[in-house]
Amino acid sequence: MKKQALIIGGTTGMGKATTELLINDDVELIVVGRPGKNLESIEKELSSIGSIKR
Repeated sequence: MKKQALIIGGTTGMGKATTELLINDDVELIVVGRPGKNLESIEKELSSIGSIKR
């Protein structure tokens, strides 16, 4: 079974750093953040590395 993580506030600061660390460890992520550019940006940035659910 693949590991999964829910990251709240994952588009900036410590949440973004945690998101980047976990996606490099092949963890499936659910990233929660305020709607807008930050959420879209992190999805585009990290979706090429691993699996992100929005």
